[in-house]
Amino acid sequence: MSLADGRYACTCPDFANRGAQLGLCKHTELVRLRREALKQSKAGGASGPSAPTPPTPNGRTDRAPEAPAAPPQATQDPGEVVVHWGKHKGKTLSDLAREAPGFIAWLAFKMEARSDEDRRLQEAARKVHERLKLKAEKGEKKARGQSRSADPVAGFIAAAGIELLKEIWRAQGNGRDIEDPAIQKALELRLQAIRRVAELLRKI
Repeated sequence: MSLADGRYACTCPDFANRGAQLGLCKHTELVRLRREALKQSKAGGASGPSAPTPPTPNGRTDRAPEAPAAPPQATQDPGEVVVHWGKHKGKTLSDLAREAPGFIAWLAFKMEARSDEDRRLQEAARKVHERLKLKAEKGEKKARGQSRSADPVAGFIAAAGIELLKEIWRAQGNGRDIEDPAIQKALELRLQAIRRVAELLRKI
C-alpha cells in the first residue's frame, strides 16, 4: 500500500476491482483512520486527545453503526396511477374504471408492456380489474338475493341483470371496449327488452 499526492493505492484485490474508482479499500481506510487519530492525538484539545479506533480481530476498523433504513414509502393506490399515452392519457385508472372498464381489462391482459412505466401501469390495471371483478360479484350476490323475492318482476329483473353483467364481463375479459358504439347499441336493445318484459309481468 502507498500514499502519493494525497491519494492512496493498494495492491489488494478489493482495490483492484473497485478501489481505483472509490479511492479506498479496507487497508487504505485503516491507514487513513490511524493517521487521523495520530494527528488528533498530537494536536490535543479541550477534551484531550482522541483515542484511535481499535481494530477488530479480522484487521478491520470498527465503524459506527449504520443509521436504520428509512421506512418504505406508502405504496401508491393502483387507482391513482395515471395513463401516460393514448386517447386516455392523463386519466387515472379510477376514472377509467367508471368510464371505460373495458380499457382496464385491455391494459391488464392485452397491452404489450415496452417500458418500466408500461409495466407499472399494467400491474396497477390488473389490481383495479380485480377490484371491479369483486365489485361485480358482490352485485351478483345481491341480485341473486333479490331474485328469491316473492315479487316476480323483481326476480326477473335480477336474473336478467345477472346475465347481462356476465356478458359485459366476458366482453371486457376479451379486451373489448364497452364504449364501442356497436356494443352500446346491443346493450341498449337488451335493456329495452328487459323493460318490456318487466312491464308485461306487472300487468299479469
